[in-house]
Amino acid sequence: MKERLNKAAALQWAGVMALYAVTAAMVWKILQIQVDNLYAGDFLAHIQTALNPDETGYSALNQVYQLIWAFTGSYDSMVLFVLLMCLGGIAASGWFLHRYAGTGIFASGLLGWCCFCADPIYLPFLNDYRVLGVQAFGVWHNPTLIGIKLLGVFVLALYLRMVRQFDEGVRWCDWLAFLVLLALATGVKPSLLFCFAPAMAVLMLWDFVRGRCQRFGRYVWFGCAVLPALAVVFAQYLV
Repeated sequence: MKERLNKAAALQWAGVMALYAVTAAMVWKILQIQVDNLYAGDFLAHIQTALNPDETGYSALNQVYQLIWAFTGSYDSMVLFVLLMCLGGIAASGWFLHRYAGTGIFASGLLGWCCFCADPIYLPFLNDYRVLGVQAFGVWHNPTLIGIKLLGVFVLALYLRMVRQFDEGVRWCDWLAFLVLLALATGVKPSLLFCFAPAMAVLMLWDFVRGRCQRFGRYVWFGCAVLPALAVVFAQYLV
């Protein structure tokens, strides 16, 4: 019985790895097209902005591009970095589903892939305009979207962990990790905070009212975790 389970798990992992390999090849092609063509997406424009000392960019990815360029001097290295962010985001999405929904290995890998790659992939026989994909703006037109999808999974996971701890008291290490990660994710793409913070505020307010307005200080302390991210948005506005 144990051998059957091990064999089944190995087959599921093999299926997940095959899916990742095909995805990596497709994303590499998409990003290479964008690096060669300024009008195929925002990737090349972001790189040029990061490497031009006379220009400023809002995203924290600019500093990453500068660091990669300083060490390698290669666009392919930047493509590899974004590709790894993409694969990491798919893996993180699968892990999230496995942890919080209890899905199996292959189901987690497949559903994680579906969640992360929810935007249309470039299919030339349906639509030859790569930036728009099939129906609407895709995640592939802008690497900052890939970055926040990766970090956003962990932000959400930490938030859910703290919600479960709330009655007994949120651990300061989880609160601090959430604070830092949310600020970092906002530095990559400020629109994340504009989506996440209002939703968090509504849920906290609902829980506060449902709990008959008790433990006010704990809610305030919990909510203060978004303040560094707000400071990041303000700094990006000044840039």
